[in-house]
Amino acid sequence: MAHGYIEASGKKKLPYLTVNSIAKKIGVSVSHLSRVFREDSGYTLQEYLLSKKMEYSRELLLKEKRPIKEVASIMNFSSVSYFTQAYKRYFSDTPFCDRRIEEYENFWKNVKKSMKRQAKKKKKC
Repeated sequence: MAHGYIEASGKKKLPYLTVNSIAKKIGVSVSHLSRVFREDSGYTLQEYLLSKKMEYSRELLLKEKRPIKEVASIMNFSSVSYFTQAYKRYFSDTPFCDRRIEEYENFWKNVKKSMKRQAKKKKKC
C-alpha cells in the first residue's frame, strides 16, 4: 500500500513525502500505517523513506553530477551539514568523498580502456 504510493509518486516528489502525508493520502492513521508497514517489511516507513531519499541523492550526485548544496536543497534538507551527516550515516562516506571515489574509479577505467585501444593499434601494425 505505502510502497506502491511511494513508487508511483516518482523521484521528483520523493523529497516531499512524509509518513504523515502518505497516511493522509492513503486515508489511514499514521500509527496504523506505521504498524502495518513495519509488519509487512520488517523496517519502519521512516527508514524506507530515508533509504529512498538517500539513493536518489546519490544518483543526483554521481550520475547527474549535481553540486552537494543543490542536492541537499532538492532533497529538502534544512542544511548542507545535516544532509552530509545523513548521507554519511547511510553510506559511510560523505557526499564529497563518495564523488571523489567515483571520479577516481572512472579515471582508472578510462586509463585501462585507453591502454587496451593502444595495445590493439600496436598489434595491427
